[in-house]
Amino acid sequence: METINKQIISVDLKKSTMIPLPQFIQNDTNILEVQVKDNGNEADFTNIGKVVVNYKRPDKLVISRLLTASNNLVTYEIGLQEMEVAGHAEVELQFFSADALQRISTKRFKVFMYESIGTDNIFEDSGDLTILQELFVEVEDLNNRMELAEAVRDAAETSRAEAEIARESAEFDRNSAETDRITAEEARTTAENIRQSQESTRKNNEDDRISQENDRNTAEENRQANTQNAIDNAVTATNNANQAADNANNIAYTLIHRGEYDPEKTYVPRNVVSYFGSGYMNIVESTGIDPINSTNWFLVSSKGDQGIQGIQGIEGPKGDPGSGSVNTVNGDPGPDIELDASDVGAIPSSDKGVPNGVPTLNENGKVPADQIDSSGYASQTEFAQLQDDVTRHQADDVRHITAEERTKWNNAGITDTISGKTYKWSMENGGLFLEEVL
Repeated sequence: METINKQIISVDLKKSTMIPLPQFIQNDTNILEVQVKDNGNEADFTNIGKVVVNYKRPDKLVISRLLTASNNLVTYEIGLQEMEVAGHAEVELQFFSADALQRISTKRFKVFMYESIGTDNIFEDSGDLTILQELFVEVEDLNNRMELAEAVRDAAETSRAEAEIARESAEFDRNSAETDRITAEEARTTAENIRQSQESTRKNNEDDRISQENDRNTAEENRQANTQNAIDNAVTATNNANQAADNANNIAYTLIHRGEYDPEKTYVPRNVVSYFGSGYMNIVESTGIDPINSTNWFLVSSKGDQGIQGIQGIEGPKGDPGSGSVNTVNGDPGPDIELDASDVGAIPSSDKGVPNGVPTLNENGKVPADQIDSSGYASQTEFAQLQDDVTRHQADDVRHITAEERTKWNNAGITDTISGKTYKWSMENGGLFLEEVL
C-alpha cells in the first residue's frame, strides 16, 4: 500500500479556480505536487530560474524553502518545522526569472495540518479503551471534521474572494475596453469625416485637373495651329522672297552691259551692248542680229560727235628693240615674276564665300543660303524699292538719250514682273525707270 501522503493540486497563474484543500497529518511524509497552468495551458518554465515556497504556520511563523520544478510540476515536501503547529496554514509559491533577480508570478492557497494524536504508550488490546475515551475520540473526530469543513469554507471563501477580485478586474478591463472602444469609435468617426473631406477635396482637385488638362489640350491645339500657320506663313514668305530674289537675279543677270557687240554671242532682253560708240538694249533674244535692227534692239545712248583734235605732242625717242621677254610687271623685276590677285585687280580665292569677303554663286547663279545673313534680309517691298533704285542708278550711269530716243523707248512698252507686280520700263530726263502698271 502507499505509505507516503502525496497530494496533487492544480493552480492557474492567470485564472481564479477552485483549489481543493490539501490535508496532511503531523510527522507524516507529506508531499504536495502542484501542477502549474497559464491561462488553462501548461505553464512554460523555460524562463523560470527558481521556485520559492513560503509556508505560514497557524502561529504566523513563515518558513521558506527552495523547490525543484520539472516541466510545469512543482514538488514540495513539507518539512518538520512546518508541521510543528497543527491547523490551517497558508502556502505561497513564488516564481523567479532565470537570473533570479525578478519575481515573475505568485500563487497562494491553503492547506490543513492535522495534529498527530499518537502517544508513547501503545497498548496491544484496544478493548481497554473506556467509553469516555471513545467519547473523546468521537469529539476529536467531530472537531476535526468541523475544522475540515471550516477549512473548506475558508478555501471556498478565498476562491470566491479571488473570483470576485478577478470579476472586478475583468469588469474594470471591460470598462476600460469600452472606454477605449468609444474613444476608438470617436477617432474612427473623426477619421471618416477627414477622409470624406479629403475625398471631396480630391474630387475637386481632380475636376480642376481635368479642366486644366482640357485647357492645356485646347491651348496645345491652338499652339500647334498657330505654329503651323506660322510655318505656312514662313514658307509662303520664303517662297515669295525666293521668287523676288529670282526676279531680281533675273533682272540683275540680264540687265548688264555685255561690252562690245559680238555676233557670235546670244543676247537676251535687257542685255546692253556697245556698237560703234552707241549703246543698245536687247528686246528679243537673238544671235547674230546687229543692234541697228530695231525689231530686236533699240538705241539707249548715241555716240557723240567727234571732238576737236588736240595738238600733236612731241615725238618721243625711239626705244631699243625688244628682247621678246617681259622684264618687269607693275614694278616687279624679272626674270621670274610672280603675280598675285592684287597685281591684276582680282579677288583672292581665300576671300570667296567667307565673312568680310565676297559671295560665290551656285549652279543656279544664286548666292548660297549659308553665305547670307538672314537677319539682314530686306522685305519684298524694300527689295523692290532697292532694285528700282539700283536700276535707276545703273540707267543714270550709262544712258543719256535725246527726247526722240526717249519717246522711242517709251513706245517700246517693255515690262517686267517683280514680286507679283508688273512694271513698265520708261525713260525720263535721260534716266531709265520702272513704273508700276496698275
